Amino acid sequence: MWLTLRLLLLLPLTALLVRLLPLPLTLRLLTPRRLPQTAASSAEIERLVQAVDALQSLRLPLYRRTCLRRCLVLLRLLRQRGLPVVLHFGVRRVGQQLEGHSWLTLRGELFLEPGEDPRPHYTVTYRWPEDTLWSQRL
Repeated sequence: MWLTLRLLLLLPLTALLVRLLPLPLTLRLLTPRRLPQTAASSAEIERLVQAVDALQSLRLPLYRRTCLRRCLVLLRLLRQRGLPVVLHFGVRRVGQQLEGHSWLTLRGELFLEPGEDPRPHYTVTYRWPEDTLWSQRL
């Protein structure tokens, strides 16, 4: 129940932040400053992902599923629960257009990506957190 309420607020807030603020500021606001000493269980992680994906599947404008919104919300929730996930932004050329995608990694491995591994197809242009202090906790 508490998770659903948080997501009902966090998903539209994330959408608004992305539209109104520069991306670096949005990332700083959404990223917890410290990681807890203990990480969430795999069951808790699965519950988080299912809740985020369920709300985004409603196809309501403020909850519309995009890889960026999904990653930003999961970045916040997972780092709050002790997982040092890193958000990657990549681009690729499709005909004359550039197409963007975002995904998460955990300790260098693709993490919670619902589709095909994007890394062979996209050139990473930015990652967050960008410094090692925020990126990894071994």
